[in-house]
Amino acid sequence: MASQFDSEEHQLMAQWVATWRTASPELAAVRRAESRSLAVQEAVLDLFDGMDSVFTAVGSTTSGLVEQQMWFSRLRESGTAK
Repeated sequence: MASQFDSEEHQLMAQWVATWRTASPELAAVRRAESRSLAVQEAVLDLFDGMDSVFTAVGSTTSGLVEQQMWFSRLRESGTAK
């Protein structure tokens, strides 16, 4: 009985691998298409997960690079950035 279970388990794993081999390129294509159509501001807001971003501040008199580095530092410290 154990060998039958092993055989069934092996078949299920083989199906799972085959499914992901097929799905992986398709999912990558979807990700590429979505990233091409994503607006820059929306991407930045997604990156900072709804935090008040200096990039959306109105009336800034600087380029924002110092503030950007501050946000990147916070992401590194929180472990969010890789």
